[in-house]
Amino acid sequence: MTSSTFSIPNELKLVSVAEMQRIEQRADAAGHSYATMMELAGAATARTVSDYAPHAACVLVLVGPGNNGGDGLVCARYLHQAGLPVRVYLWKRRTDPDHDYEQHFAKLVALGVPAAHADDDPDLQQARAWLTEADVVVDALLGTGSNRPISGQLAALLAQMRTAKTDRPG
Repeated sequence: MTSSTFSIPNELKLVSVAEMQRIEQRADAAGHSYATMMELAGAATARTVSDYAPHAACVLVLVGPGNNGGDGLVCARYLHQAGLPVRVYLWKRRTDPDHDYEQHFAKLVALGVPAAHADDDPDLQQARAWLTEADVVVDALLGTGSNRPISGQLAALLAQMRTAKTDRPG
């Protein structure tokens, strides 16, 4: 597994971390729970994917450990319910019942959505295969809590994503 480090260019950022945190705090203060915000974010992302690629043969949702990962799990559920083939690839996401916020992962398991965990894929062979087969990839790996350079297994996973995109025909 090759490891590299990179960061997101400022021109690709829509809001700063502080701005996003203020937006979330104001929404919470206005009575929108974090669970509700997660449900709305996941549903909106799924609608966008469905509108963008209504006939996708495969959608891959990359899911990380925080609230953004929870948004991704909700998105995967909505995509599945809309009839799109979806898979979930988990990175550093705890899925045991005590840590499965709102039981989002358990709901996907109950629906039969295929899932794989990076902990069980040390050479990223499963990730590579699923990335190659995916028509759409939803990145729900990191959110506003991420504040250091990307390295290690996550950098390798993102490198696989770039390679799969570059290697796709058309």
